[in-house]
This record gives sequence, C-alpha cells and structure tokens, in this order.
Amino acid sequence: MSMASRISRSQASGRPQDSGRSQSPGRHGDPPRPALAGIAGQWDAAGLRAHIARTQRPTLQSAESILTHPRSLARPVPDWRPPTLRLPAVGEFPSLNLALTRYRVGPRVKARLRGYGEPRVPAFLVVARLSDPQGRTTDGRLTHAWVSCLVQPESSHVVHEITSSSSATFVWLVDRDYTPVASPLSLFEDFSAAA
Repeated sequence: MSMASRISRSQASGRPQDSGRSQSPGRHGDPPRPALAGIAGQWDAAGLRAHIARTQRPTLQSAESILTHPRSLARPVPDWRPPTLRLPAVGEFPSLNLALTRYRVGPRVKARLRGYGEPRVPAFLVVARLSDPQGRTTDGRLTHAWVSCLVQPESSHVVHEITSSSSATFVWLVDRDYTPVASPLSLFEDFSAAA
C-alpha cells in the first residue's frame, strides 16, 4: 500500500490511529513504546509530517544535501555503503537512521514509464531506508511522516513502500532536478524481492 493512501486513509477517518502507544513491541518482547508525549494517540502521519516540517528544517535540508551529493549514487564496489543520517527523536518517538541511495535509471524503465503515460524522463531511483538504531520495529506513522517531508505532500503519491520488516524502505523516481516522477508500483516488484 502506498504512503499516500495510508496517509489519506488516516486523514479521512478523523480519529486517532491508536491508544497512544506504538503497536509493535520492542526487539526482545519489551512493552510497546509510547508515542508523542501526552497526545500521541491523536497524531497520525499527516500531523507528524506537519510537526516535522515545522521543527526539523535543518535535518530535512541535510537529507536533501545527502540525496544530491555524488556519494549517494550507488557504486558497484563491495565496500560502498549509502550515506546515513541520524534523524532526531520527535516527541517520544525514537530517533531513526535514514540511509539514502540513488540508482541511475536505465532505458527499459524509461520506456516503461513512457508507456505508463509519464511525459517526464526519470534520472534516478531513490531508495530511502529508515531503521531504528536499536533494531526495534519502526512506527509506520513516523517513517511515512519523514518520507513525506522529503518529497513534499503534493508528491507523496509517487512514493512506494516496498518492505514491512523492522525497518521501512521507500522508493520513488526523480528527474534530473530531483522532482518526483509518477510511477506504478509494479515497476518495483523485482526490487522488492531483492530488498
């Protein structure tokens, strides 16, 4: 399910997503972690997104710099690792690690997108992997909020979540100006198997 549909579904309900506690237990059977202090149950991904966009501007600028930096471009050497940024804790949500990777888009993907009806030419596939530094399961509201801030809300429909393990992995295509390009989820089915 795409991030946009999850966000729009939570906005449409108009009610808290849970009772104020994360639904996923910690790594070793710890009790669920509390979300934002006091009013956590009232925060959905859209509310968290607005809070992060308002309070974490320097962190978001750092993430954009990493994404456009040549080091984020994947290299076919065994010791290459994607650059990682520590995202600060938001309320009582824990801090996260954000690893950003870009891959060049090949001619087959470009041809598929033309067939899909997309007039813009994609230049890169962006992969954003968000994980808890302690190895705990990440809260989907928090990961969706951070990624939504990276691509801006009007473009969040082009972001696809491809895994649902303890970490969250999101993919989207961008053009040479790093503007998100619309793409079908089916384009990433093989990537999902490899991730």
